[in-house]
Amino acid sequence: IGKFKSETNLSVGAQIAGLFSVALGVLSGVLNSFLMFIVMMGQNIGGLISGSGRSGLLATRLKKYPRESAATDTIFSPFATAFGALFGGLIISALGYPAIFIGLGLLILVFGLAGRKISVQRH
Repeated sequence: IGKFKSETNLSVGAQIAGLFSVALGVLSGVLNSFLMFIVMMGQNIGGLISGSGRSGLLATRLKKYPRESAATDTIFSPFATAFGALFGGLIISALGYPAIFIGLGLLILVFGLAGRKISVQRH
């Protein structure tokens, strides 16, 4: 993780998390505890990579304001978890469990790919 730029880590982490979210939705009918463990581990690995990219990006962009950078970084993770749970709970009755993970996983994957493309074009 430390060898790559923050933008790359953010993008790759989002792609990994999105891919495993899609896998969770696709495999939801046949998941056993072992497969669930593998899928959840993949999602957490993607989250760890993108989280370190987010932290590095905030630290480099807000060099003059280290306290604000740390506070913003600390707020993002729990806010994203809370917002995701709220949003998922609101739409689960309309879309169903697998569709939420497939659709939002694809959205995360697309944003990860777009972020990588934008990062490559900037440099």
